[in-house]
Amino acid sequence: MPSVRELAAKLKRSASTVHQHLDALERRGLIERSGGAHGLTLLVDPKLLEERDQAPEVVPVRGVLQPGRHLKRMGSPYPRVSACGNARKGDYALRVDGDRLQAEGMFHGDLVMIRPGAVWNEPALVQYMDGTLDIKRLAPLRDGSLAVWSARPGLGQRRGTRRAPGVVAVGRVLRVVREFEAPGEEPN
Repeated sequence: MPSVRELAAKLKRSASTVHQHLDALERRGLIERSGGAHGLTLLVDPKLLEERDQAPEVVPVRGVLQPGRHLKRMGSPYPRVSACGNARKGDYALRVDGDRLQAEGMFHGDLVMIRPGAVWNEPALVQYMDGTLDIKRLAPLRDGSLAVWSARPGLGQRRGTRRAPGVVAVGRVLRVVREFEAPGEEPN
Protein backbone atom coordinates (compact mmCIF):
# COMPACT_ATOMS: atom_id res chain seq x y z
CA MET A 1 0.00 0.00 0.00
CA PRO A 2 1.21 3.54 -0.65
CA SER A 3 2.16 5.84 2.20
CA VAL A 4 0.09 8.90 3.11
CA ARG A 5 2.65 11.16 1.40
CA GLU A 6 2.56 9.02 -1.76
CA LEU A 7 -1.26 9.13 -1.78
CA ALA A 8 -1.22 12.90 -1.25
CA ALA A 9 1.21 13.39 -4.14
CA LYS A 10 -0.77 11.07 -6.44
CA LEU A 11 -4.10 12.77 -5.64
CA LYS A 12 -2.61 16.29 -5.54
CA ARG A 13 -3.98 16.83 -2.02
CA SER A 14 -2.35 17.70 1.28
CA ALA A 15 -1.25 14.96 3.66
CA SER A 16 -3.71 16.23 6.30
CA THR A 17 -6.61 15.86 3.84
CA VAL A 18 -5.55 12.29 3.05
CA HIS A 19 -5.31 11.58 6.82
CA GLN A 20 -8.90 12.83 7.30
CA HIS A 21 -10.19 10.58 4.53
CA LEU A 22 -8.26 7.59 5.86
CA ASP A 23 -9.69 8.23 9.34
CA ALA A 24 -13.20 8.20 7.85
CA LEU A 25 -12.52 4.95 5.97
CA GLU A 26 -11.15 3.37 9.15
CA ARG A 27 -14.21 4.45 11.19
CA ARG A 28 -16.44 2.81 8.57
CA GLY A 29 -14.47 -0.42 8.81
CA LEU A 30 -13.19 -0.37 5.23
CA ILE A 31 -9.48 -0.15 6.06
CA GLU A 32 -7.18 -0.91 8.96
CA ARG A 33 -3.98 0.96 9.79
CA SER A 34 -1.05 -0.64 11.59
CA GLY A 35 0.76 2.64 12.29
CA GLY A 36 3.60 2.13 9.82
CA ALA A 37 4.14 4.32 6.75
CA HIS A 38 2.84 1.59 4.45
CA GLY A 39 0.55 -0.05 7.01
CA LEU A 40 -2.83 0.21 5.29
CA THR A 41 -4.93 -2.92 4.88
CA LEU A 42 -8.12 -3.06 2.82
CA LEU A 43 -10.82 -4.92 4.81
CA VAL A 44 -13.36 -5.13 1.98
CA ASP A 45 -13.24 -7.63 -0.86
CA PRO A 46 -11.98 -5.65 -3.90
CA LYS A 47 -14.44 -7.57 -6.12
CA LEU A 48 -17.33 -5.95 -4.24
CA LEU A 49 -15.86 -2.52 -4.91
CA GLU A 50 -15.45 -3.34 -8.61
CA GLU A 51 -19.07 -4.52 -8.89
CA ARG A 52 -20.31 -1.35 -7.22
CA ASP A 53 -18.24 0.80 -9.60
CA GLN A 54 -19.55 -1.01 -12.68
CA ALA A 55 -23.18 -0.06 -12.09
CA PRO A 56 -23.21 3.47 -10.69
CA GLU A 57 -26.55 5.10 -10.06
CA VAL A 58 -26.92 8.26 -12.09
CA VAL A 59 -29.03 11.37 -11.63
CA PRO A 60 -29.71 14.24 -14.02
CA VAL A 61 -28.01 17.61 -13.56
CA ARG A 62 -31.03 19.86 -13.99
CA GLY A 63 -29.48 23.27 -13.63
CA VAL A 64 -27.03 25.73 -12.15
CA LEU A 65 -27.67 27.04 -8.64
CA GLN A 66 -26.65 30.62 -7.99
CA PRO A 67 -27.85 31.31 -4.43
CA GLY A 68 -30.14 34.31 -4.25
CA ARG A 69 -31.01 34.07 -7.96
CA HIS A 70 -33.38 32.09 -10.16
CA LEU A 71 -32.29 28.60 -11.19
CA LYS A 72 -30.54 28.42 -14.56
CA ARG A 73 -32.20 25.32 -16.01
CA MET A 74 -30.36 23.04 -18.39
CA GLY A 75 -32.03 21.80 -21.53
CA SER A 76 -33.25 18.27 -21.97
CA PRO A 77 -31.71 15.73 -22.28
CA TYR A 78 -29.99 16.53 -19.00
CA PRO A 79 -26.36 15.60 -18.46
CA ARG A 80 -26.14 12.72 -15.99
CA VAL A 81 -23.67 12.10 -13.16
CA SER A 82 -22.99 9.25 -10.76
CA ALA A 83 -24.98 9.68 -7.56
CA CYS A 84 -22.56 7.67 -5.38
CA GLY A 85 -25.32 5.26 -4.34
CA ASN A 86 -28.69 5.67 -2.61
CA ALA A 87 -30.30 7.49 -5.55
CA ARG A 88 -34.06 7.25 -5.92
CA LYS A 89 -36.36 8.08 -8.77
CA GLY A 90 -36.85 11.85 -8.79
CA ASP A 91 -33.47 12.75 -7.23
CA TYR A 92 -31.42 15.25 -9.21
CA ALA A 93 -28.28 17.38 -9.02
CA LEU A 94 -27.59 21.10 -9.32
CA ARG A 95 -24.17 22.59 -10.08
CA VAL A 96 -23.14 25.39 -7.68
CA ASP A 97 -22.08 28.63 -9.37
CA GLY A 98 -20.21 31.26 -7.37
CA ASP A 99 -18.74 31.43 -3.90
CA ARG A 100 -21.77 32.41 -1.83
CA LEU A 101 -22.15 28.94 -0.25
CA GLN A 102 -18.51 28.56 0.87
CA ALA A 103 -19.50 29.02 4.54
CA GLU A 104 -21.80 26.01 4.06
CA GLY A 105 -18.93 23.92 2.66
CA MET A 106 -20.18 24.12 -0.94
CA PHE A 107 -17.83 25.59 -3.52
CA HIS A 108 -18.02 26.79 -7.12
CA GLY A 109 -18.38 23.76 -9.41
CA ASP A 110 -19.65 21.37 -6.72
CA LEU A 111 -22.69 19.23 -7.43
CA VAL A 112 -25.49 19.28 -4.85
CA MET A 113 -27.66 16.14 -4.85
CA ILE A 114 -31.32 16.99 -4.07
CA ARG A 115 -34.19 14.72 -3.01
CA PRO A 116 -37.54 16.50 -3.63
CA GLY A 117 -39.95 16.98 -0.74
CA ALA A 118 -40.44 18.93 2.46
CA VAL A 119 -37.73 18.82 5.10
CA TRP A 120 -37.23 20.32 8.57
CA ASN A 121 -34.00 21.23 10.31
CA GLU A 122 -31.75 19.71 7.64
CA PRO A 123 -29.87 21.39 4.78
CA ALA A 124 -32.46 22.01 2.09
CA LEU A 125 -32.92 23.72 -1.23
CA VAL A 126 -35.40 26.49 -0.45
CA GLN A 127 -37.36 28.74 -2.79
CA TYR A 128 -38.48 32.24 -1.83
CA MET A 129 -41.68 33.97 -3.01
CA ASP A 130 -39.80 35.78 -5.79
CA GLY A 131 -38.58 32.44 -7.23
CA THR A 132 -34.98 32.74 -6.05
CA LEU A 133 -33.26 29.69 -4.52
CA ASP A 134 -30.77 29.10 -1.72
CA ILE A 135 -29.47 26.32 0.56
CA LYS A 136 -30.76 26.86 4.12
CA ARG A 137 -32.37 25.08 7.06
CA LEU A 138 -36.04 25.59 7.86
CA ALA A 139 -37.97 25.10 11.10
CA PRO A 140 -41.55 25.94 12.10
CA LEU A 141 -42.02 28.63 14.77
CA ARG A 142 -44.76 28.60 17.42
CA ASP A 143 -46.86 31.11 15.51
CA GLY A 144 -46.90 28.83 12.43
CA SER A 145 -44.41 30.87 10.39
CA LEU A 146 -41.02 29.51 9.30
CA ALA A 147 -37.54 30.37 10.48
CA VAL A 148 -34.61 30.09 8.10
CA TRP A 149 -30.92 29.90 8.98
CA SER A 150 -27.58 28.65 7.72
CA ALA A 151 -27.38 25.11 6.35
CA ARG A 152 -24.25 24.35 8.39
CA PRO A 153 -24.92 23.33 12.01
CA GLY A 154 -23.63 25.86 14.53
CA LEU A 155 -23.67 28.85 12.18
CA GLY A 156 -27.35 29.49 12.91
CA GLN A 157 -26.56 30.23 16.54
CA ARG A 158 -23.97 32.84 15.59
CA ARG A 159 -26.00 34.50 12.86
CA GLY A 160 -29.41 34.01 14.41
CA THR A 161 -32.61 32.95 12.75
CA ARG A 162 -35.05 35.11 10.87
CA ARG A 163 -38.65 34.78 9.87
CA ALA A 164 -39.08 33.65 6.32
CA PRO A 165 -42.57 34.33 4.99
CA GLY A 166 -43.31 32.63 1.70
CA VAL A 167 -40.41 30.16 1.81
CA VAL A 168 -40.89 26.62 0.53
CA ALA A 169 -38.57 23.64 0.96
CA VAL A 170 -37.98 22.25 -2.54
CA GLY A 171 -35.94 19.27 -1.37
CA ARG A 172 -33.35 17.89 1.01
CA VAL A 173 -29.63 18.15 0.27
CA LEU A 174 -28.42 14.54 0.18
CA ARG A 175 -24.74 15.21 -0.39
CA VAL A 176 -22.25 17.49 -2.03
CA VAL A 177 -20.02 16.00 -4.70
CA ARG A 178 -16.76 17.72 -5.43
CA GLU A 179 -15.08 16.88 -8.71
CA PHE A 180 -11.34 17.04 -9.09
CA GLU A 181 -8.85 16.11 -11.73
CA ALA A 182 -6.89 12.96 -11.10
CA PRO A 183 -3.34 12.97 -12.46
CA GLY A 184 -3.22 12.17 -16.16
CA GLU A 185 -6.97 12.67 -16.72
CA GLU A 186 -8.63 15.22 -18.91
CA PRO A 187 -10.71 17.81 -17.01
CA ASN A 188 -14.47 17.13 -16.84
